[in-house]
Amino acid sequence: MSAIPDEKPEEVGGVTQYRMTIDDGPRRRRRSQRVGCWIRAAAVCLALLLAVTFMAYNFIAIIRWDTKYEDLIHNLTADKEALRDERDQLQTYSSNLTTQKEALKDERDVFKIEQDQLKMYSTNLAEERDTLRNEQKALRDERDALRDQRDHLKILSQNLTEDRDTLRGNLDALEDELDRLKAYSSNLTQERDILKDQRETLTDERDHLKILFYNLTEDRVTLRDTLQDELNQVKAYSSNLTRERNTLKDQREALIDEQDQLKTDISTLTKDRDTLQEEKEALRGERDALKVEKVALKDERDQLKIQSSNLTKDRNALREERDALTVERDRLQDQSASLTKDRNSLRDERDALRNEKNALMNERNTLQGERNALRNERDQLKTDSSNLVRRMDALQSQYNSLTSNHNTLQQEVYQLRLRPTAKTCYQGWTLFNNKCYFFSPSGYEKSWEDSRRDCQGRGGDLAMPKTLYEVVFVSRYDLFTWIGLSDRMQEGRWMWVDGTEKSGEGLWRTGEPNNSNGNEDCAEIPLDQLKFNDNNCHDKFAWVCEA
Repeated sequence: MSAIPDEKPEEVGGVTQYRMTIDDGPRRRRRSQRVGCWIRAAAVCLALLLAVTFMAYNFIAIIRWDTKYEDLIHNLTADKEALRDERDQLQTYSSNLTTQKEALKDERDVFKIEQDQLKMYSTNLAEERDTLRNEQKALRDERDALRDQRDHLKILSQNLTEDRDTLRGNLDALEDELDRLKAYSSNLTQERDILKDQRETLTDERDHLKILFYNLTEDRVTLRDTLQDELNQVKAYSSNLTRERNTLKDQREALIDEQDQLKTDISTLTKDRDTLQEEKEALRGERDALKVEKVALKDERDQLKIQSSNLTKDRNALREERDALTVERDRLQDQSASLTKDRNSLRDERDALRNEKNALMNERNTLQGERNALRNERDQLKTDSSNLVRRMDALQSQYNSLTSNHNTLQQEVYQLRLRPTAKTCYQGWTLFNNKCYFFSPSGYEKSWEDSRRDCQGRGGDLAMPKTLYEVVFVSRYDLFTWIGLSDRMQEGRWMWVDGTEKSGEGLWRTGEPNNSNGNEDCAEIPLDQLKFNDNNCHDKFAWVCEA
């Protein structure tokens, strides 16, 4: 029996091996093939974890193979179980790392989505803030324009007041008119003081709003720079995350390949274990053949040493990779914590922007309210100005009328003074122009019908002033005074209480009688007009009786 090396080499575990052929018939060939399979299985097992153990085996262990075979099988089984445990641990650890990596990726994606949403919301808030600031600026400009208009109207009102005061000065000869104009001037003075106070208040508000606008401008510039810096940081961080994602994908593929290789090795080891158990008895008979193959085994031992060294390096590399994965997991956890802090910071910034938006909206509402108030005030001032113009025109016309009638009144007074008194009046009544007049007590007011009944109960009737001089006399005490004139019997036909019809349109206010609301059928005299005005008969005013 001779050992003949095979012509074709065979690669086992990355090392070229030559298979030995024993020329002893088919049975020997089968045994030789089985021995070769067993040697390859033993080489793979020893290459994974027990390279050092095989280095301890020497030529004596091969000679005493028969006695130590059971120990060898036990050691191989124990090593195989240890390899399985370590492989399971590595697979479990790899699975955990993969799960953690996927979880961290998902959390990172969620953080990215939230970050993009927060960026979008921050952009929207910034746009809304700019819009509100533009609206605020427009409202301020409009408010300033309204203030200018108000100041112009104030100046116009002051000019009109001065003109009115000038007209009042021309009416000094008329004592009753002078008292009325003084009272009216006092009211206008109070209104002027109020307008001055309001102007000072508005000036202070304008200064305050200027300071607020300057502060808001600085805040906008600062916020814009801050948002630009944060945008650049987020872009750089997104690029780093993209590179890390690609690295994790490559490592994941490497781990999957390694897992497939381990599964293949496990299947091979399982098959080899069954083969070794079947060939246990056959190996005892082939002890002599193993002696012959001593030299070949020595060569294979050297190769196995090399393979063991390579496997040791691979194991160390796997451990280093595991440590690297652990470090990467910790780094990803730190990044997750950092992203959480960034998310909280962005949320705080979003809340701050919301608060700023609400503040700006409140300020806009305030400015709109101020604008509406200023508009109302402008309209009111326009109305007051228009009223003052009309009053000035009325005063001018009244002044002209009074001037034209002044001489006539003086002549009438002179004639009355020269005329002997033709009648006397009861106590409480006043004699004027040969007529007795009774003025209602101060603070007492009645309807037109009740006023007439009061006069009839005193022996007279409501006064019937038919000249301007009599109109001035009967209306000198109260703001509104009922007189004995109405169209209650026939609309549009004004009758005195003595049954005579009023002739002509004289002594009526401009535009009167107008029968406003369809129920003004009685005449009264306003103190500030000294002309007749139709009014509701049920309204309560002072009254004057005539007898």
